[in-house]
Amino acid sequence: MADLSGQTIASSYEQLLSLPDGGGNANTLVAVTDGDAGTTFGIKLATNKVEIIPGSNDTNAFEVSQADGTAVLTVDSTNSRVGIGGSPSYKFTVKSGGEGSIANSGIVIENNDDTNIALALFEENTSPTTGMIRVYSGGSEKAQINGNGNSYFNGGNLGIGTSSPDSTELLHVNKDQSAFTRILVENESTSTTSQALFGAKSNAGTINFGITPTQHSFGGDAIIYNTASTGLRIATNNTTAITIDNSQNSTFAGTVSIGSIADEGNAIITNGADGGRYDVLTVQENGNERWNLSFEGNGSTNSLTLNSNSASNIIHFAPDGKVGIDTSNPQQDFVISNGGVGGIEFNAADATCTLNTIRRDNGAYLDFLFEGKEFTVATGTSPAEAFKIDSNRKATFESNVASDFCMQIRNNGNNDNRLGIRLLCGADNSASAGSTTYFEAATGNGNTTGNLVTSSGTFQLVDVSDKRVKTNIVDTEIKGLESVNNMKIRDFNWLDDYNQVGAKVTGGFIAQELKEVFEPAVTGDENSIDESGKMKPMGVSRDRLVPVLVKAIQELSTKVTELENKLGE
Repeated sequence: MADLSGQTIASSYEQLLSLPDGGGNANTLVAVTDGDAGTTFGIKLATNKVEIIPGSNDTNAFEVSQADGTAVLTVDSTNSRVGIGGSPSYKFTVKSGGEGSIANSGIVIENNDDTNIALALFEENTSPTTGMIRVYSGGSEKAQINGNGNSYFNGGNLGIGTSSPDSTELLHVNKDQSAFTRILVENESTSTTSQALFGAKSNAGTINFGITPTQHSFGGDAIIYNTASTGLRIATNNTTAITIDNSQNSTFAGTVSIGSIADEGNAIITNGADGGRYDVLTVQENGNERWNLSFEGNGSTNSLTLNSNSASNIIHFAPDGKVGIDTSNPQQDFVISNGGVGGIEFNAADATCTLNTIRRDNGAYLDFLFEGKEFTVATGTSPAEAFKIDSNRKATFESNVASDFCMQIRNNGNNDNRLGIRLLCGADNSASAGSTTYFEAATGNGNTTGNLVTSSGTFQLVDVSDKRVKTNIVDTEIKGLESVNNMKIRDFNWLDDYNQVGAKVTGGFIAQELKEVFEPAVTGDENSIDESGKMKPMGVSRDRLVPVLVKAIQELSTKVTELENKLGE
């Protein structure tokens, strides 16, 4: 029987004791003690459960306490919460005494012999205080999550987005979504660099892209590094594309393409040591160097040179803008040197090839035009033909110069051994040949006026005198004998400007004096000067005197005939 002495059984109790309901279920009779005056509650014992029912909801509706009354387990029926070690603030709350150990400040799941812990959640006694979760297996700690410190996992392979990471993959990330799947490594401090380290304690490692989880060796697209040998490699389609060795030398296996560059941007930048020489670009064939582009300099005195395996200084760029071919010391804007034998060759696929040069200060052009088998040189601001060599090697000079000559050839050395022009043409033996023309003078429309010829071995000046080009033909009115008698034959010395050291001439004409006697034989005017203000001297044509001399002889012959006739009478 239950001891109910000294207890009050209130009439408001819904049920103080429930006895068997006739179903054959045995219930245990439990004494109920009211520890707090005026508190009403009930205990309901059934076959499959025990219910503690408070008279009204309370934050401490049910407590299990130590002997001193300190709550060990608290049930908050108002908020549906359970607390261990104090009043619960959350659905399930464990409050520790702050000792900082698993035994005194955490939740532990262990086997029944108290030797192996499976899971421990506790509070680390640090400053600041840190929450911690540890996972054990076989008595060894395999994982730790630290709220304010290092966390780790060493129990096996880790899968994110998959429940079956491969046995050879430490981390397997799988996400089926339309957006990119990515792993983000970020440092909240803007002044500190974020880093992702692979193989920090090893000298080799591989990062593969776009392969299945069963492909673990080097394959597909990958980044491979081996600090002991090859350095860093980037591979695509199972083939190494880029290699960066331990000396920072880079090798590209395929074509290198540089995309769009911003205005005034840089596509490639090299930065060598001051005062040194290094190759900017090297071209190899089967591992053998064929070409290289090298830089050498010291501050502003620097140069860029293209070399080959068989020749150096093929093209040399000096810092002052001068360019040399086969020379490292060009003295002009563009210099070609090949041991004294240089040249430029053009081989255009079309019919015409042009080499154009321009003078910047006045816009004057000099064009070299190759068309078919003809070569033309054109000059001027609106280039016009100046010199041409046709397919038969005939040379033609063209000009349009007022008050000046179209050509001047000078062999200047102030010595008699500076010779002029030599013409080689006609038959090899002029004595046995016919007539060879060395020079022909013609009018602007091409009509011949005279020639220098060799005829039957005699060099001659020939004037055009064909009847077919003449009209109004009558006997001359020139008085030949009188004109000859009036001609003054003079001896004189040349001034230094017109002959060397005042050379002496015996038997000559003075143009001004001859003009008074026979003007057609004199050219020029005494007051004539050129564009520079220099005197243009008058001249005498001896050829024009020949008809006068012939006329004088004819007149003498007539007189002789008349005298002979008189003597014969």
